[in-house]
Amino acid sequence: MAHEQVMEEKDPLRALEALVEALRGDNGCPWDRKQTPESMRVYVVEEAFELAEALALGTEAEVAKEMGDVLFQVFFLARIFQERGLFDIRGVAALCVEKMISRHPHVFGGDRADTAEEVRQRWHEFKKKETTGKPPGVLESIPRGLPSLMRAYRVWERAKRTGFVSPSGRPLAEETGDRFRELSGARESGDPARVEEALGAFLFTLAGAAWEMGAHPDTALSRAVDGFAGRFARMEEAAGSLDGLSPEEIRERFIQAGEEEKE
Repeated sequence: MAHEQVMEEKDPLRALEALVEALRGDNGCPWDRKQTPESMRVYVVEEAFELAEALALGTEAEVAKEMGDVLFQVFFLARIFQERGLFDIRGVAALCVEKMISRHPHVFGGDRADTAEEVRQRWHEFKKKETTGKPPGVLESIPRGLPSLMRAYRVWERAKRTGFVSPSGRPLAEETGDRFRELSGARESGDPARVEEALGAFLFTLAGAAWEMGAHPDTALSRAVDGFAGRFARMEEAAGSLDGLSPEEIRERFIQAGEEEKE
């Protein structure tokens, strides 16, 4: 029945629901049938990153395609939990609507919020109220599975919003100089463990400095990587091949590619 519904259903969301049911059914796809919430974690992360990349670099059509892939992951996971008798996609949607209404009393209630910052502060207050038992720590709700640079930024953001200042009392942008000198000392020591520790401290402080300066380190780094990769590709295309070129020749060609970019 699900197979026919997929082909005949006019409502795209109902068709997607039927599609997932068919894939997980007895006559469905062997690969899809064996998936579990645990095995799906990596695919959820991959699709989320592909959507983020499309939002940054893609066309509207590419964004829509990647949004569809993320939507499929949500429907697919909901189907797995439905099969276990726990909840279905409508339960997921109902919880989402309930939560969003409760966290937007300035829209659906009598409260008032005139700025985005007021909304942000109330959002965190609502999250605390929704937690049962011992109130969570300020940093506890930040997912450990976030990419490290993004997680570092969120940790600093949450900490700073409590009024926290570093022990030195100085802006973190100034402290990055101290951390870099410590990294240089660790490098000179030749101790890999010491280098790793110093590098982590430097990067963590740099993420906090980015927050203080109003820039997101992940966005800034992504643009820098794109810039380097684009310049490297232009150099490679102009050279035809880098095979046989000396390091000095490659350096000169890279500089030339940068100069041509400015013209």
